[in-house]
Amino acid sequence: MSVIALLVPWIVSRIIFVHHLLWVMPPLSAESERNRLGTIWFQEELKGKWLLGLGLLYEDFESAKDAYNVLRSWNFGRFIDEVGNIQISIIAEGDHRYTMLICPGNRHEAEEYLKASVIAERPQNTAAVVSRLFYYTVTCANYSDRLEVEEDIQSLKRLNTLLLNTYFCDGSKIRPFAKRFFKLKRFRFLERSKLNSQDLEFHLQWTDGPVMQPEKTRRTDELSRIIQSKPQD
Repeated sequence: MSVIALLVPWIVSRIIFVHHLLWVMPPLSAESERNRLGTIWFQEELKGKWLLGLGLLYEDFESAKDAYNVLRSWNFGRFIDEVGNIQISIIAEGDHRYTMLICPGNRHEAEEYLKASVIAERPQNTAAVVSRLFYYTVTCANYSDRLEVEEDIQSLKRLNTLLLNTYFCDGSKIRPFAKRFFKLKRFRFLERSKLNSQDLEFHLQWTDGPVMQPEKTRRTDELSRIIQSKPQD
């Protein structure tokens, strides 16, 4: 019995209790996604420099507002994203076709802090594993008839800043939901041919908007052509 009494604490001391934590990222609402027409590209002058931006275009003000607030929550309420809390990937598919992916980015620092907080409560024999559950949205576009837009998109290869905002339709005009843009310092410009199976973007397939959603595509194209250098007043 004395041997067993000695062995039990020794065995317990070598058991690792693993805490599995699921971090659920706030998604873009189903309603706002139903009301999303697509994406648009714009330019905005900030401090004497023209910057390229990506806009999520919605049918109405409330949908644009909802999406804007979700994007802001991904970046912890901040407008400048230095670390990729908001992940945007632009995938060049070839033949003037592009896929745009928008989703919450990795949270390495926050995840490490969360794991440390769990371990601090029981510093011995404790480990923590954090998994993320997140939603992403994708838009596919063909710019074969808008080569000047494709030229702007290609310029992202050598740029280090991308603006992001949500827009809504006001009659025949497009208006930004907010005057403050998100300023992203990390984004990805990818070539389809260079992706591998470990990339999320690898598993996204380009779809033909005019075939899948002809009415939405027609309206988005018409409204996109309205934008020249900045949103209308």
